[in-house]
Amino acid sequence: MKTAITVWNNRVAPVFDTAETCMLLGEKDEPTISLSLPKDEKAKAAFLKEHEVSTLICGGISCECEKLILNEGITLIPFIAGAIDDVVSAWKENRLLSARFGMPGCGCPRRRRIGSGSGRGNGVGRGDGIGRGSGIGRGRGNACQRARRRTYASILHV
Repeated sequence: MKTAITVWNNRVAPVFDTAETCMLLGEKDEPTISLSLPKDEKAKAAFLKEHEVSTLICGGISCECEKLILNEGITLIPFIAGAIDDVVSAWKENRLLSARFGMPGCGCPRRRRIGSGSGRGNGVGRGDGIGRGSGIGRGRGNACQRARRRTYASILHV
């Protein structure tokens, strides 16, 4: 399958929703090609599926677009920033999820734990201690946040 990266000025496009171009990385021997994306969000998701994209790497993305992409069965790696050549190299070398490629201020998993926090335990007794919880928890978030956690968990093989 193929990987698409949204592009703007030889960098990862800062927002998927308004991106006009993507780079399509094929299998090992296939050439890399540049494609114009449709303007409509639904059309973008369908366009990526038509071109057999299995993974999308992009900058910021709205919750609506994220749902459309995930509904097409495409793995989403959002909130990535950097020069295209560096991002492509990191993707091929399996080091894209390092802090170096995280968008500043996005609060993505490269900057914090997935689902970290505190919460009520399942044990008997009161347990009024202070501490830091970690791991993928049962916190309440909107559907978009939960989908992101599942996506990151599958990417990180948690």
